[in-house]
Amino acid sequence: MSLTEEAGSPDDQAAWTPSSARKRLLVAWAIGMAIMGFVIWVVYALIASPLFPSCGNSNDFLGGVYHGGAASSASLLAAAVLGGSLWLFACTAACVLRRRLGELSGAFATLYVVALVVLWYVSPLIWGRRYCA
Repeated sequence: MSLTEEAGSPDDQAAWTPSSARKRLLVAWAIGMAIMGFVIWVVYALIASPLFPSCGNSNDFLGGVYHGGAASSASLLAAAVLGGSLWLFACTAACVLRRRLGELSGAFATLYVVALVVLWYVSPLIWGRRYCA
């Protein structure tokens, strides 16, 4: 047996390496997933600490600012870390599964939203109750 027979023919090796079109598709998918994750995070941040809260001094243009709980900077950082971790896991799975990008997109969005809902209810236990100041 020669060295080329042990390693496989060039055709076999080409079947295992992703084509440049496949690489471009994975990169575009990963960028799209990052944008979707960022939008989900922004929605969480705006719900946790709205730009125009309905609390505080009525003479204040912004109406006050929320602190603690889901509005704390630590909670927003935890939400970003959750999203980044899920994104890395989805990108790794996309490289392995190769053909289930739509299902991975749905799973990423669903798991991220569920994780943020859990974080919303757990954050008062960690960072205190959300209050307006």
